[in-house]
Amino acid sequence: MEASDAGTSYLELDKDDEVVEVEAHPSGDSAHVSISCSDATGLGCDIARVLFNFGLTVYNGDFSTDGRWCFVMLHVKPCFGSPPCATNWSLLKRNLLRFCSSEKTMRKAPASAYTGNKKFILQIEFQDRIGTLHNIIHSLWESELVVHKANISTSPDNTGLDVFYVSDKLDRLPRQARVSQIEENIANKIKDCSSLRVNCLAYPSSRLSSGNSSRLLTGTRDCKDSRSSLPLMKTLSNRERGGSRRSSNASQDLEMLPRFSISEILESLKVHADNLVSSTQTVFHIECPDRKGLMYDLFRITKDIGLQISYCKVTLDMNVCKADLFVHEEERQQKLTDEMIEFFCAEIKNAITSSILLKVENRHDAGGSQAVLLTEVVAVAPVDSGFRGRPRVLYDLTATFNQLGLSIFHAEMYTVEISGEVGDPSDRRYQEVHKFVIQDARGKPISSKRDLELVEKELYARLVGSGSDTSVRSTEFKKLANLLDYGVL
Repeated sequence: MEASDAGTSYLELDKDDEVVEVEAHPSGDSAHVSISCSDATGLGCDIARVLFNFGLTVYNGDFSTDGRWCFVMLHVKPCFGSPPCATNWSLLKRNLLRFCSSEKTMRKAPASAYTGNKKFILQIEFQDRIGTLHNIIHSLWESELVVHKANISTSPDNTGLDVFYVSDKLDRLPRQARVSQIEENIANKIKDCSSLRVNCLAYPSSRLSSGNSSRLLTGTRDCKDSRSSLPLMKTLSNRERGGSRRSSNASQDLEMLPRFSISEILESLKVHADNLVSSTQTVFHIECPDRKGLMYDLFRITKDIGLQISYCKVTLDMNVCKADLFVHEEERQQKLTDEMIEFFCAEIKNAITSSILLKVENRHDAGGSQAVLLTEVVAVAPVDSGFRGRPRVLYDLTATFNQLGLSIFHAEMYTVEISGEVGDPSDRRYQEVHKFVIQDARGKPISSKRDLELVEKELYARLVGSGSDTSVRSTEFKKLANLLDYGVL
């Protein structure tokens, strides 16, 4: 379905004025993406986000801008764990067109364009089976819905009741025809659709007008239309004044999550700054092992701290990613000082090595009359400057549970405020939290420490594993999956 058929046409393109071109390789497993459009700070992050959301890895890429116009050339391929529709090149083009506009082709009044501010409550009831939730998540993605918050539960009679807080890229909700289309897409993915029910409610306008509440960020938008969440000048000024940062109680608990062993990345990670190449730009040379979402994290942190990229070249060779970034400070339009370079280098290293925190553990739930042992999975990722969560986390987590034959008893997805400058309510940063209570094929928690570690490793491999290596699963993981399938564990 083309954008013009979706009821929300973001661009009116002339045949000779294409701003986005996606040329598929004859084999169909890769494509060359060309973009020529109006520039904006954060546009690179939006483009990288779309590619990451499709499960695509950039093997070669050039980003350049003259301050007004942006030119992008990319060679992309699906990475490990990509969704089946990763090579749906027409859908990729339609998603990129949302961010890439031409002064000649942009509507004079694009008031109907998708902003993510309209939120809806999608209630889905079904007969629960292992893998059903993952199929639903996949269907919502294919239906071009964005999930901002979720509450997932299974009743004793094995009925699943999932509540998703979503926005619609096609801007058709809550029309019944659109709800029926979503229900049909889900029914085509799940095995037992006889008890499937899908209802849609508008999120209360009073809650939307009151700002961010109930752990749901209501004002989501594109990075190119957002202000930086961690402005470099303001952060350094606050550091000089000895200003403090505040953290919520929830974030204090989340900061206790252990970081995975990243010795291999740290040993190979190189970040070098050069202030002599250009009189107006600071050049950063970055080299590290490739992983999923790497380019997105580089562009995200650059936007978050308010730097503009005038040129970027990315190459991938033998699973090693090399990137050259020409940047300058957005506010003063000048190259970076030594203090700024030190800060940005630290932020780059943190973005590369700690883009997502993960923990799998057993805990006792004392909510009832008797403490119950539960296996809990918690994944935490930063929210970008547009208040959008990290792409693919929900998809990758549920895909891994499905592969291992694990069932999901309960799950939550929500955002928490992690920090801000004291006395400045506009200075807020957030993280997105995913919590799952999982069970083995017998409906029991995973009891042994070794098996917990294996599940954790498999989740980590899926979330941030190599962007091009499809042989992540070891014989140990296969053995664990077989044991779970046969109910041995």
